Amino acid sequence: MLYLNAPLSRTGYGIVSYNILKELIRRKEPVVTFDMGSVAFQEPDIIDTLWQRNRFDRVFDRTAPCLKIWHQFDLLQRIGSGPYFAYPFFEVTPLRPHEQNHLSIPDHVFVSCKWAQDQLDSSISSSIVHPGVDRKIFYEREKIVDGPYTFINVGKWEKRKGHDLLPKLFDKAFAKKDDVRLVIAPNGYDIPQEEVNSWYSRYGQMALKDKVVITGRLKDHTAVADLMRSAHCGLFVSRAEGWNLELVECMSVGLPVITTWVTAMSEYCNNENSIGIGSDPPDKLEKAFDNKYFHGEGYWLDFDQNAEDECIEMMRYAYKSRLNENQGGIETAKRLSWTNTVDQLLQTINGDFKWNITY
Repeated sequence: MLYLNAPLSRTGYGIVSYNILKELIRRKEPVVTFDMGSVAFQEPDIIDTLWQRNRFDRVFDRTAPCLKIWHQFDLLQRIGSGPYFAYPFFEVTPLRPHEQNHLSIPDHVFVSCKWAQDQLDSSISSSIVHPGVDRKIFYEREKIVDGPYTFINVGKWEKRKGHDLLPKLFDKAFAKKDDVRLVIAPNGYDIPQEEVNSWYSRYGQMALKDKVVITGRLKDHTAVADLMRSAHCGLFVSRAEGWNLELVECMSVGLPVITTWVTAMSEYCNNENSIGIGSDPPDKLEKAFDNKYFHGEGYWLDFDQNAEDECIEMMRYAYKSRLNENQGGIETAKRLSWTNTVDQLLQTINGDFKWNITY
């Protein structure tokens, strides 16, 4: 028996938890789910598992292991009293003392990449487990797309994701005569409407606003994949990432991608699968501040004038060359499967910590 204590929402954490749960169910692993918040995914196998395994007359093993997929600053609570594993995602450096304290509570911490592992206190037991991509949904397109050359960015409204940068980069890179388009798909969780309006206003003030399409939240992952396949090039100017699921998904459908190679993205981005902005590690950092999620306690990439100029040059190159294939990205995505993710998780949970499994 394995206790999965995780959200099943539309957030990045929810998507990771959902795909891990799907793979555990596919394998018929004895998993009991203790979801956090509302459940956004309504597939019959997910709903049936939640109902069958969480019914009131279920007998639990208090010594079974618990896997919590949640923030690095909120790991005190867990399910049961067996071995405790955590899988957090974090973006900025360094970790604060209370975050290191929470990360020291689980018996073992899974992290997404070497960069994240390097942020942990040396006393914390840890190993690297890469998140995956569902290639049944994010499969490569069969033909080259016609029409205006389309850059796409998928990700929630956030300064960390570079939404303050994209409007000016696109305006500087192109002119009204250029047959080019920018698609913005802020497919994250709900934020206050006034904040949404503020981001829309930024794009509405662009000189090339008529070449910009903002989709709003898409229905499901199939809709996200279809939108990606309709574009030519992914554009990601993140200052920091805990992984960046959408970047890997763009690679998986065969899009060339222009991206920063920082934090977790340095784990899988290379010259074979992406066009990198700046260096790894980055030459310059700045205090992470957006007055919402980050308040200057850590550091992220300083996307300075040199980075802007480099990104603009790459965007123009992609447009003029009509780049539209990325075999290296497809091969990377094939290695980053949710099957491999769960293999790595269970290898540690089953191999390093022994307990009586009851079916």
